[in-house]
Amino acid sequence: MISSAIGGFAIVVLVFWSYNINSVKKAVDKWLDNWKVKDLLEVPKQIDNNKKTVTRMSIVFQLLFTIIFGLAFIILFNKYGAFGFYQGDLLLEPIFNDGPRSLTLILIISIFILSINYYIIYLIKGSKTTALLVFDTFNALLALGTLTYFLTFPNLINNEFIVVIANNFNMTNERISGIINSNLNITLITTVSVVLIVYIISWVRHLKNRI
Repeated sequence: MISSAIGGFAIVVLVFWSYNINSVKKAVDKWLDNWKVKDLLEVPKQIDNNKKTVTRMSIVFQLLFTIIFGLAFIILFNKYGAFGFYQGDLLLEPIFNDGPRSLTLILIISIFILSINYYIIYLIKGSKTTALLVFDTFNALLALGTLTYFLTFPNLINNEFIVVIANNFNMTNERISGIINSNLNITLITTVSVVLIVYIISWVRHLKNRI
């Protein structure tokens, strides 16, 4: 930064020194006398960020992150029945009922595969086209649908788990159930709202850049 400042100062000094040379002074004065506003360079148009080529390394990083995080999440979800209330190493009661487990796991794996395909196509094309954005939006909606299906599944929380928690915290079953359901609803509403806002903004920017 200091070297840049010194270099800039040196250029300014050189310009003023050159202006003291007669031949340079006459040429500059003549140019200034004949200068018109139309001689100004055109203002460059704003770069279309949507069409700007994204670096391959950035896409590769996103792809690797998706693979690592996706596999970890699938493995974790596959241990679905292991989440619960423990006494030492002994599982007393699992949190979730088995009802939504199978379909949710299938949907998660489908989303994972679609995400990998999305980033591979993104890597090949190097920019986010309308078709890619449609693909990405569809995958996001599928993910939101999966989350909604899972969190709103009837009797998602194991009743025996609620009883154990209620006894440990000296609260009624209804109170514990109400707290859990409220948190599930807040999680769902917040997630859906944030994702929808992000994708609405993405589409508005994309369509605006195409006009």
